[in-house]
Amino acid sequence: MDISTIFQLMTPITILIVGVTYLYSQRISKVSKEYENYKNDEFRKSIEQQVYALQKELYINRERFNDVNHLVNEVKYSNENYFSNYNDKRKLGPNSFLNELGISSETNVDATKVFVLTPFNSEFDYQYDIIRATVSDFGFKCVRGDDSKLSSSILSHIVSEIANSKIIIANLSGRNPNVFYELGIAHALGKPVLLMSETLDGLPFDIQNQRILTFNSEKDLSINLKRWFAATIVKGA
Repeated sequence: MDISTIFQLMTPITILIVGVTYLYSQRISKVSKEYENYKNDEFRKSIEQQVYALQKELYINRERFNDVNHLVNEVKYSNENYFSNYNDKRKLGPNSFLNELGISSETNVDATKVFVLTPFNSEFDYQYDIIRATVSDFGFKCVRGDDSKLSSSILSHIVSEIANSKIIIANLSGRNPNVFYELGIAHALGKPVLLMSETLDGLPFDIQNQRILTFNSEKDLSINLKRWFAATIVKGA
């Protein structure tokens, strides 16, 4: 039986019922989609409000702001000073940045040293302990920015440590702004860098396409680190 025969057998009322049912289902589908969009939009707004409130708490006064962004604040020249001292013929690059911090561009690299970029927070200490143990198994020594008492600027100290280290490990867990700042310096200096994070959620888009070591347990972190180090040493990083 073809379609035309079926329509001929259907009464006008049946056709009307079918039509109304179809239109009703389409309307329900549209309303459902609009409601989902509304819920997602409200959820996004809620998250943005919470983030904004948290930022206000973090930056409520100069002390809070400086505590969160202490490395960025330690750059020796402000925008005003930088542009007033800028020379169009000045050679730009990592060396000029190192010189501004009083670090020699001829810094010797310690072939057995791994420097870890990590938040100065006890929450991440166990991760650093695993990194240090793994690094030691491969004959490397592991340090981080707060391992020694400082007699100079913390920024100069950390940049110097990055410059004279063979390998850099950046722990992006916690999305700490200082770690991202240090990571940019390590990349600019051409250092081999291992990126690691408990999750990929919330990472800046410009590093999401890079290889990032993820983990969901202490054992998982240890195993993945050993695999990465073994592959890195074979490549002669």
